[in-house]
Amino acid sequence: MRVQDIIKAYKEIIDWGKPQQGTMAASIFPLSKRKRQSLKLGSRYRWRLVKFQALERSFRLLIAYHTLFDNYEAYLAVEVGQDLCVLASYSYHGTHPGWHMHVGCGDTNSLPVGVLRHPWFRRIPKAGKFVRNTKYVLGSDHMNDNVALHIAAERFNLHNRVNDLFAGRR
Repeated sequence: MRVQDIIKAYKEIIDWGKPQQGTMAASIFPLSKRKRQSLKLGSRYRWRLVKFQALERSFRLLIAYHTLFDNYEAYLAVEVGQDLCVLASYSYHGTHPGWHMHVGCGDTNSLPVGVLRHPWFRRIPKAGKFVRNTKYVLGSDHMNDNVALHIAAERFNLHNRVNDLFAGRR
């Protein structure tokens, strides 16, 4: 299974999640090899967890953005027992503009379980290369819960558009 296969696949949304802010329970995004056994976000992050099924597997998509500065993350992970295997992240950081992905290329079954970033993840586009879209929020004055969900839904094809690998081309 490859990340692009997951993005293209039909998804049955189990739970769209609800926007929240502050502390996340460890069970929200468990990562057994991290120091605290899960992903933790600062108290100024708004976040939501979307759960879906595709290709006979269960997935989680954690969408988060900071309320004071331009920082956005969407982490795609597949459930492996009580743990997660992170497959990709879609990011924007105000310190170095440009939307980009960190993605495990090739067969995702070979990726380790329980870690957030892998040394063999590729950054697309590569660091220092031309980035097509450097604007943090298109069509809105600021990031909010709806915009954050829309960005992730477009990138990861949560609306099941046929043959749509990168729907929004952000």
